[in-house]
Amino acid sequence: MILISLAIAAAALAGLAAYSEIGVRAIERAHPPAGRFVDVDGGRLHLLELGPAGAPPVVLLHGASGNLLDMRVALGDRLAQRYRVIMVDRPGHGWSDRPGGSADASPARQAALIHHALVRIGVTRAIVLGHSWSRRWQPPIRSPIPKACPV
Repeated sequence: MILISLAIAAAALAGLAAYSEIGVRAIERAHPPAGRFVDVDGGRLHLLELGPAGAPPVVLLHGASGNLLDMRVALGDRLAQRYRVIMVDRPGHGWSDRPGGSADASPARQAALIHHALVRIGVTRAIVLGHSWSRRWQPPIRSPIPKACPV
């Protein structure tokens, strides 16, 4: 009797896992990446750039449980009229990897990964705007970028 119960529970869990995977694939097809991927230490981050390439760069970082599209709706399209706007899916959010697992959840590690991506696309100076949780760790990402561009 116990073995039958365990078999039923295992089959139910397998069915739920399959259902979840099908749902994830459907959501991914409906919402493909809007930008490009940049390789960082052990993974890749998803970035979306708007505005003139030669304009001063503004980096927009989304909050705790969002993705870069949150910042596009809030500020990205308007700022892109005057600035090179770079929106980043933080590690483990949106389409970005979190290559180090939970170790990459710390503010310092996320800042380092984002800084690495920015350097890879040629950004060494930027205005950085963070929303919600990202606002809390702006100083770690600003410190490797020497000076903000004049506004």
